Amino acid sequence: MALTFDTGKHARAIRDGGVPPPAADAIVDAIAEATDSLVTEEFLRNEMALQTERLQSETARLRNDMALQTEQLRNDMALQTERLQSDMALQIERLQNELAKQTEQLRNDMALQIERLQSETTRQTGQLRNDMAIQAEQLRTEMANLRAEMWRAMYRLLGAVTVISGTIAGIALVIARWVV
Repeated sequence: MALTFDTGKHARAIRDGGVPPPAADAIVDAIAEATDSLVTEEFLRNEMALQTERLQSETARLRNDMALQTEQLRNDMALQTERLQSDMALQIERLQNELAKQTEQLRNDMALQIERLQSETTRQTGQLRNDMAIQAEQLRTEMANLRAEMWRAMYRLLGAVTVISGTIAGIALVIARWVV
């Protein structure tokens, strides 16, 4: 509310003070123009109270909005956390399944390798036994041949010794007759 200023009342008071009427009217008009935009203290208080009420209302609305947004953020974070945990659980399960699958594959591969090695070892052992049996048979045959040859050589030697003994005995008889 603008300040009320009674120009007629104040112009008379200035004229009564001895100021010529045109000057008094000019002074009152200048004061009225200067004070036209001035407001009363009551008006300022009312405006400030209204502004305070608006600020409090706006502050309450902003606090409410912030509380709603905070709640929404918490809900979004909880949802995102739940999704991440679910995704992590799926990833962990998939990795565990993949690990189990690869472990099983490795076990199968190792079992095949072990089976191949055992088969190869069995085959080579059988081959070695065969080879050893053949060599043992060959050694037995060779030993039998050597024994037979040794007996033949012994019989020849015995025959030769017998001939030599007979010859020595014959010579000894001849010498014994000659000497006697």
